[in-house]
Amino acid sequence: MDARLDPNKWAVLPEFGVDLEPESVRFPDVIVDIAGQAAKDLTATGPVLIAEILSPASERVDLGDKAAEYLRLPSLAAYLVFAQDQIKAWVWTRGPAGFSSGPDVLEGNEAAVRIEALGIDLPLGEIYARVRMD
Repeated sequence: MDARLDPNKWAVLPEFGVDLEPESVRFPDVIVDIAGQAAKDLTATGPVLIAEILSPASERVDLGDKAAEYLRLPSLAAYLVFAQDQIKAWVWTRGPAGFSSGPDVLEGNEAAVRIEALGIDLPLGEIYARVRMD
């Protein structure tokens, strides 16, 4: 596995919404959806991966309310939340029994997120390669 998505299978959708029914739409930082699907009203049709970038103002919502809502999506294979100020990710991945009750927390350049449904490994060192830590 590597960190590259097959563009014939998957589409990365920035600035798209996720319809969470009833009458709730969230706008995550990154969505990976099935390529070639016709999005309606700028919402993803069946997101497989959702990622959020954590900020101090969004921490409670990204790790709490949003996680609970996103994990109910039948198409979702992974929900990732990335810290801004350190190399750290909170990772929920769907296994045979569904999602675990809490995230796996990964830290450091050597850690990698494995997402079987997409056929990729995402090394945190590559994700954070151009991020300045102050």
